[in-house]
Amino acid sequence: MSQTAVQQATIYMGTVDASATPLAFWRAPCQCLIESIHLLTSSAIAADAANIHTSTVTNRGVAAAGSDVVATQTTDSDVAGSAAIVAKTPWALVMSSTLANREVAAGEVLEIAPTEGGTATSGDLANASYVINYRVGTGVGYA
Repeated sequence: MSQTAVQQATIYMGTVDASATPLAFWRAPCQCLIESIHLLTSSAIAADAANIHTSTVTNRGVAAAGSDVVATQTTDSDVAGSAAIVAKTPWALVMSSTLANREVAAGEVLEIAPTEGGTATSGDLANASYVINYRVGTGVGYA
């Protein structure tokens, strides 16, 4: 089976006040498999059990009713696999282990939600962008 090249989309959010529950959206231009999603920012946020930043990407579908989590990551040090955000370094979101959650049909919309949790006072991001890497097509052989 031939593989298609990885395509990339960058969603620039600018300055993000994570306490305000900001959202960004990306509409899939084709049927695709989401390979990876990274946050890039000039901010640093340490891994911490109380001062928490979390980014979650959800497939809302074409009618805004979807709820499949495509990827998520947190700085919550109480959560296995959490990671600090290092300024100017790609911060990888953890992709869903359910392949179907990463398969996106043409026209479906991904919602990107950076949020603060716990006693967060420094969950804000400066110069924030999310980079989505995807392959055209779906299913086994693309993952």
